[in-house]
Amino acid sequence: MMGRLFFFFLWGLFVYLLWKVLFPDTRHSHNGGAPDGKMEVMVHDPNCNTFIPRPEALPKKIGGKTFYFCSRKCMKEFRARTRKGTPPTQQT
Repeated sequence: MMGRLFFFFLWGLFVYLLWKVLFPDTRHSHNGGAPDGKMEVMVHDPNCNTFIPRPEALPKKIGGKTFYFCSRKCMKEFRARTRKGTPPTQQT
């Protein structure tokens, strides 16, 4: 009885491993979701504190440093805040 149970366990393990080899799981992609297989770099919007993909972000060089924004509104608000004397890295 124990030998038969062990045999079925080994048979099930063999079928499972064969299934994984013949039909690899394609649902889980480890490439960051990019369709071309490359990882998308996320950048931080210092005004609204969100992260956005770099290709969709609006870059703006302020004080020699490049900042990325999700919208023109955030860019303008951040620029106005930095003109008032608030350091660019400080969040309000």
